[in-house]
Amino acid sequence: QIVTTLHSLSYTPSEMILLEIDNASLDYKIKVQYLDSRGNTSPSQLRTIAPLSTMVQYSQSGNMYILTAIQQTTTAVTTHGDTENNKENEDHQNKMECEIILGAYRPIRSLPSNSPHCILVEQKQHLVVNEDYSYFTKLLVENMLMDDSKQDSLVVAAANLENGERPLPHDQKQRTLSILQTILQNLIDHPNEDKYRKLRLSNRSILQNICPFWGAMH
Repeated sequence: QIVTTLHSLSYTPSEMILLEIDNASLDYKIKVQYLDSRGNTSPSQLRTIAPLSTMVQYSQSGNMYILTAIQQTTTAVTTHGDTENNKENEDHQNKMECEIILGAYRPIRSLPSNSPHCILVEQKQHLVVNEDYSYFTKLLVENMLMDDSKQDSLVVAAANLENGERPLPHDQKQRTLSILQTILQNLIDHPNEDKYRKLRLSNRSILQNICPFWGAMH
């Protein structure tokens, strides 16, 4: 579903985009599987980012990166050895690796500030226990926009109105943009009035025309 959604986004094939993936976890390697704009891949298009390491590279727009975390688990195996050598019931450990799917990312255009598209993988402190009593540390994946002017985040949000997971039909887009224009114009005209800096999400117009759309909300 992630791959299908990301492949639905439009892009300019000739553009080269700087991509940075930061692995800020202590215990996990991050595997990055690269797919081209047609979904093709090969073993040579696989990268592994060690803990507390970073991968930076240029990406052609439309390429896709699927991120998984590599977790090493240990299971104890009891063997019965030679009693004369005191190896009875000696415990051995088998180490296994399993993958946790984190998500996928597809850069489709450069950012206005020319900052890299940055993906940060962080390790949370609490553990999640599976039914088989194995466990893993929860990982948080977030996109970082490093432009202090906030221009990047504004452009990304606006672009999502055009090319998001659910592109807006023309009539809906006009209603959404009209409401956004009113909200922003009120902020410009009344910069010191607190009431214009808040939105009631229960308002019917906001609920129907702003809340359902990621780009509009951001």
